[in-house]
Amino acid sequence: MHVFAQLHALSEFRRRHLPFLKTLEDQDLVREIGHYQALGAPMTLKQLLQAGLTSPATLQRRLSRLKQLGVVQERRSRDDGRALELTLSPGCMRTFAKYGMVLTAQPSLARPRLGRHVCALCDGAESRRDMAVRFLGEGLRQRQRCVVVAPRRMHKAIISGLERSTRNRSVARRLALCGDEKPGATLEFLHGIFRKARADGESIRFVDDMSWAREGGVGFDQLMDFEARLDPMARRFRVDVLCLYDVRQHSGPQLLRALGHHPDSEHHPIRIAESKETPR
Repeated sequence: MHVFAQLHALSEFRRRHLPFLKTLEDQDLVREIGHYQALGAPMTLKQLLQAGLTSPATLQRRLSRLKQLGVVQERRSRDDGRALELTLSPGCMRTFAKYGMVLTAQPSLARPRLGRHVCALCDGAESRRDMAVRFLGEGLRQRQRCVVVAPRRMHKAIISGLERSTRNRSVARRLALCGDEKPGATLEFLHGIFRKARADGESIRFVDDMSWAREGGVGFDQLMDFEARLDPMARRFRVDVLCLYDVRQHSGPQLLRALGHHPDSEHHPIRIAESKETPR
């Protein structure tokens, strides 16, 4: 169910980037201080004590800890030298800005999510592999069903990268793999995987390394037709799709045309993955 994947993503962000929020009192303090700071009127210590978040003793103890960690900063008010103003550190504010991006990126719990179809530009086999591993690794951690369409020679590299990143030697058993097929056969393969995943109540994460088309002799017009047919299927089955285009294999006009088939890239910015390979 998507709700648990969303909660997992938010929890993972808090665990990695907001470890100082140990208690509900910590969360309340940081929330109130950050709220007033965002309004441009820093909260004073007196206001915080009057907010009734917890007992004065507990508040002072938790606030002292947050100040020692450098999360909360204290200074004398410029308007009233007797008042102590409380603000979150610049680093803490940046972290919460990122947290806000995670929150807004999560689909609404009140409405079914329609899937995402985004594109990444890469500059070689190594960068395509790295992008696939990052994207699929997150899916595996969220217990999503993961699908890969890529040249068959790339399958082993992707599996090895996932085994290293997830420290799981059984990754291959959790992936559905396809490669070097014609567009029609690939779409049939995907439709079967997507339909079964929906019947099983699983969400899907799908990487499409578009190099399979070039290596399989599929023309660019055929590839764009494939993209046009893939998009409504991804919406119907609520699939997260990442298509990888190698900038070494396509002209500028072709890449612009390909980007036009990935409407969600506007909200999920395109990334250009660089490799260490020697340019040809």
